[in-house]
Amino acid sequence: MKSRMIWAATCLLAAAALPGQSSPALAQSKVVTIYSADGLHDGTPSWFGNQFDAFTKATGIKVQYVEAGSGGVVDRLAKEKSNTQADVLVTLPPFMQKAA
Repeated sequence: MKSRMIWAATCLLAAAALPGQSSPALAQSKVVTIYSADGLHDGTPSWFGNQFDAFTKATGIKVQYVEAGSGGVVDRLAKEKSNTQADVLVTLPPFMQKAA
């Protein structure tokens, strides 16, 4: 499970850092917003927190990490459906993928 989380975070940050591939909105805001129910960040100094900090230092793009229970993320996505605030959605449960 931990290796899946590490792989997901690595892919997520690598994709967000691709030069010339970011959206105009991301380029203007200098913030990438991540929604997750997977517990990538536990509120203490962690591998993921360190990676988010390193990403910000390397790119100048801040990581806004929004975490909730899977039901909370699904509800938030449903409410924001036509105007989602997330740039990245980290999912593992299949019902969350259907909500997106």
